[in-house]
Amino acid sequence: MSAVSDYAVVGFILVSILLWIRCLYVVHSGQTWLAFQERLPVPWGVLHLLTIGAIYLACQLLTQLWWWGDIDSGVHFEEMSTERMAQNFLLLSVSSLVSCLASLGVLRCATGATWTDLGMDWKQGLHGIRIGIIAFIMLAVPIYALQGILTLICKSLQILSAEHPLFEMLREENSARFFWIAFCSAVLVAPVWEEIAFRLVLQGWLENIVYAFRWMSDPAHDPRKLDGFLLRGGGLTSRIFLPPSDGPADHTVIQPSWIPIVLSSVLFSAMHIGHGPAPIPLFFLSLGLGYLYQRTHSLFPCIVVHMLLNGTTWIFLWRTLGGE
Repeated sequence: MSAVSDYAVVGFILVSILLWIRCLYVVHSGQTWLAFQERLPVPWGVLHLLTIGAIYLACQLLTQLWWWGDIDSGVHFEEMSTERMAQNFLLLSVSSLVSCLASLGVLRCATGATWTDLGMDWKQGLHGIRIGIIAFIMLAVPIYALQGILTLICKSLQILSAEHPLFEMLREENSARFFWIAFCSAVLVAPVWEEIAFRLVLQGWLENIVYAFRWMSDPAHDPRKLDGFLLRGGGLTSRIFLPPSDGPADHTVIQPSWIPIVLSSVLFSAMHIGHGPAPIPLFFLSLGLGYLYQRTHSLFPCIVVHMLLNGTTWIFLWRTLGGE
């Protein structure tokens, strides 16, 4: 790396440390670093989760069937040329984008979810981007430090040496064309789909479950009303928990809890098993992303952090491989 790059990295680390010091000072003084935005339960249930999962699997399966249909029988995946592998990743990226649009369409049409319910309050978009940039500066340093330490340990012990397939593809075919295919897949598409799936849909529904248990602890409430709420979401949220004449009573508002964040983070990190030590730092990254979503109920800061982290990783990898 050049001297300018070295100074930039050192400056980035110093800013991150200063932000953490500021954060700890604010918390120690009894204040809130990031204010919690009160909101009602998300209007989707487990049936919608299953539908979205089926949409994603169907898109991926159809893409693979179409792609393999153009390949001679008897050829194994690991025997594919790098060009064919690149085509596969590009098609999977398009498939993921289709899944995103279809999933949002299902939530909008089947549950009546507003853009605010979907974590996309466009009026707060710039504010969310600003929060995401600050969070990226704070999270990037400890996440990369942990990843580096674990990588050194794994190399010394000769364990967990597998890399992400995109890393392997880029090492085999070090060209601008393959870099941009990998960049679009990992930096532009993956963060959007993963944040919609894990933060918006999954964590949002897990918050409903925690809310339901708290609601059920009141003996005045009828637990039979929870079946439809957890299964179908939407309609019962408005008709049962928040009658139009009552207004937003205290117990109808989602309260912050770490349980949905931890559970969604476990699943998020498990999805990356087989990519070396990546699941461990990704678990802690997911905790940070889940916290951002919990406090803001916005996808903007989560997607910004995710994109910037993945983008930084690809830039460093490209520079390491001698890219221009």
